[in-house]
Amino acid sequence: LDQEGKIININQDARELLGRDLDTGEVWRQVLGERSSVVGNVKSSLRDKNLTKLPPFLMQRAPGTTKLVDGIVGPMEEGAVLILRDLGDIEDPVKLGATEIYDRLGSGQLSPSESSFCQVLISPDGATSAVLAEIVEDVRARLDSSMRATDLVSVFANSMVSISLPYTTVTAGEQIAFALLEQLNEYEHSGTPFTFSAGLAHSTGGDQEPIELFRRATSALDTARRSGGNHLWVDGGEPDIGSREMRGSQEYRHVVLLWNVMNALAAANDLDTMSDEFCRQLFHVFRTQRSALFSIADDKINLKVGYTHSRGKTSDILDLELNEHEFSAIKAISKGNWQHQQSSDTALFGIAGRWVLFLSGGEFNAEDQSFLSSLSTYFGSSISRFYVEPEPVEVLDVSEQQLVYDSAEMQHVLDTADLAAPTDVTVLLLGESGTGKEVVTRYIHKKGSRRDKPLVVVDCGAVAPSLIESELFGHVKGAFTGATSNFKGRLKEADGGTVLLDEVGELPLDTQVKLLRFVQDRQVAAVGSNQYETVDARVIAATNRDLKEMVDEGKFREDLYYRLNVFSIAIPPLRDRQTDILKVAQYYLQHFAAHYNKMVTGFTVDAEQALLDYAWPGNIRELSNVVNRAVILSKDQLITTIQVGVFGGLRELGESPRTTIGLRPILQAVVDVGISGSKPLAVGRHLEEDFILMSIKHHDGVLNRAALSIGVPESTLRRKVQKMESSYGSLDADRPDEWPVTPELYHEVMKMASQESAQPLDILSALLMSELQDRKLSRGVCAQLLGVSLPTYRRMAEEFADIF
Repeated sequence: LDQEGKIININQDARELLGRDLDTGEVWRQVLGERSSVVGNVKSSLRDKNLTKLPPFLMQRAPGTTKLVDGIVGPMEEGAVLILRDLGDIEDPVKLGATEIYDRLGSGQLSPSESSFCQVLISPDGATSAVLAEIVEDVRARLDSSMRATDLVSVFANSMVSISLPYTTVTAGEQIAFALLEQLNEYEHSGTPFTFSAGLAHSTGGDQEPIELFRRATSALDTARRSGGNHLWVDGGEPDIGSREMRGSQEYRHVVLLWNVMNALAAANDLDTMSDEFCRQLFHVFRTQRSALFSIADDKINLKVGYTHSRGKTSDILDLELNEHEFSAIKAISKGNWQHQQSSDTALFGIAGRWVLFLSGGEFNAEDQSFLSSLSTYFGSSISRFYVEPEPVEVLDVSEQQLVYDSAEMQHVLDTADLAAPTDVTVLLLGESGTGKEVVTRYIHKKGSRRDKPLVVVDCGAVAPSLIESELFGHVKGAFTGATSNFKGRLKEADGGTVLLDEVGELPLDTQVKLLRFVQDRQVAAVGSNQYETVDARVIAATNRDLKEMVDEGKFREDLYYRLNVFSIAIPPLRDRQTDILKVAQYYLQHFAAHYNKMVTGFTVDAEQALLDYAWPGNIRELSNVVNRAVILSKDQLITTIQVGVFGGLRELGESPRTTIGLRPILQAVVDVGISGSKPLAVGRHLEEDFILMSIKHHDGVLNRAALSIGVPESTLRRKVQKMESSYGSLDADRPDEWPVTPELYHEVMKMASQESAQPLDILSALLMSELQDRKLSRGVCAQLLGVSLPTYRRMAEEFADIF
């Protein structure tokens, strides 16, 4: 490659490996693909003239074929040599992530705002090889029951628990990882307590590099271990030179198979497609002679789909040529006598009491068997959404929007509503979105004398301003373009009954003029007509805005405000009526469990606490959606914290599971050291110096990588290092005996910088600034502690005020 990355020479071996004709002058990215995980490595090698090892990655060749390759980029005087090594074929191409996973599960509202895949790896700290595999398998079994139906928990490399979280944002992934570490806080094996470290990496939708994702998760886990253990580290996308690489074709095979199976099952539209794809993947990847899925119904064994080396895909059980021993084993598992049966060349797994997976003629070691067991469990969770059974007779009808409460606050709301209900007084309902204003409206309507007449709900915020007047008052034919017939309007539809003007604060000012006449005199005129008609409808208005403030700002008519605000009822947000949360959650749980035919009966204690601790900015509406999603994702009778997906009771992000060490105590100790002497010590400068030295050490002394990681030019970093050497005589700076700075601070600040998309040194300064301001120290002392002038301190205080 030349310095610009164009190919200046390519040998025949490379052409054969790449499987395409390439000419000189083409850009190297056309060889590897723009999304390849090695793009950054090659770019940096060309830029920095460094010898760079390319870790194994997947390379698409001709359609339908994938190669696993690694390589080296070696610098030349002008450009570089790119050497690629063929590590083997991948049987199936890597599948793109399915973007509709939650839509397939039953609710369009469940699709998250960003398509992201999180990978968590967890490993016990300090476990010897004699007990490591046993601990990892035990932890896998413990954690699996608490995960969502879409998550896949397995053992990876016989030394780690792998938790794959499809369509999970990095923030949610970090919260889930914290929750998992909390579950393991008191773990013991044979009486010996163990702590655990975790690494998390994430990729965006469409990423075709599962191997890179696992590599980054492994790197994050290694960093967590080096931080002292009992720690979660979130990958920031920066390669770690010293991290563990996957060993052997088996680990690569497992990673690609896991990725493909998860995405294939998520994308399947029906049970036949899902079963076929699952069986086919296993048949090809493990290169078995026979692979089959049997369904069990009424004690009968039926072949759902099978693959044989001689016949390919088949639906005829005779094509499998099962011997007596194999058929007996399948029958025994179908009756629940065994969960699985294994040998060196055959594997059978019972799945969800309905299926049996049969694989024969391959080579299965213990790690393969464990991995297949996890995949079978995941398949069992995935197929549950295709089973439709009769609903129980008693099903809660959420469409009736019953009032479910237990709090004195809601009782007061209803007592107040009882006073207004028998009258025709105009009612103004105040409250945040999702608090149940429409439900209270229905309560008032049913309690009043108009209960047998229509209740018409008009969402003023959902109708375009240009159409809202026609929506409310109607229009005559020809009133405007598109008015091809008369329309009487929603207010006339409510004649004799009640009209709810929901989100009334969203009405345009010109529409408010006509609405005032209706509220005041019950007179309406259709758009395009001068003829007024009387409409006898009770008015209830609702808003989540401060109408009085809008009046002061000129955005809402004062006369209309006073006409609406005759009898107001304030509905408190859900967070202010704690005793209602679990009662409402249980109500929705019963409804959705019946709707989805799932045997879910309640929440775990931790999940209940998470529900109570969460702030519920979306109120009842958000709680309903959360419970709906949790029921879909549940695996057992009790819904867990992770399945609920709200983490109000967990520690703030950025804190370590270890409670005795964290950023705040370190910074407090730094300031204590700074003010302990007769005059303030420039601890801010020392803190930055130590941070830079830890970064250099972390990158094995390579200054350009250290500079890149902390966001400063290499020339600046070299100047700072030279200044330290000049000041201290070496890079081993003399610090007070009680100086608290440790590698823990470096790792935590780097993680925060990744999360906040900020420069690490800025984060470090802002953290120290926050601690200084909490101490209420004078500006002069703060400037001395930071090692800067007073004007510089003032500028820094303004610059960093908004970071947190």
